[in-house]
Amino acid sequence: MPRINDIHNDVSDSLSLGLLLCFVSMAMAIALSVLDHFGEKNADEKVDAKAEEKIALLDVLHFPLSIWFIYAICVTFYIGVFVFMQNSLYVSAISLCV
Repeated sequence: MPRINDIHNDVSDSLSLGLLLCFVSMAMAIALSVLDHFGEKNADEKVDAKAEEKIALLDVLHFPLSIWFIYAICVTFYIGVFVFMQNSLYVSAISLCV
C-alpha cells in the first residue's frame, strides 16, 4: 500500500507537468496569433485582382475517387465507434440500476 506522501508527490508532479504544458501551449498560441497577424498584413499587400471563384454544391461530384475512399473509411469507422460507445453507455446504465 503506497503512503499518502508518495501519492501526493506523484499527483503534484503530474499537475506540474500539466501546468507546464498549458503554459507552453498558451505561448505557442500567442506566437501563432502574432505570426498570423503579420501574415495577414503581408497578404493584404499582395492581393491579386483575381475574381473570387463561385462555389456550388455540385462541385463535390468532381472530387477525386481517393477522397471519396477516405470519406467512406472515416464514416464506417465512426459508425462502429459510436455503436460500441452507445452499447457501453447502455450496459453501464443497466449495471447502475441493478
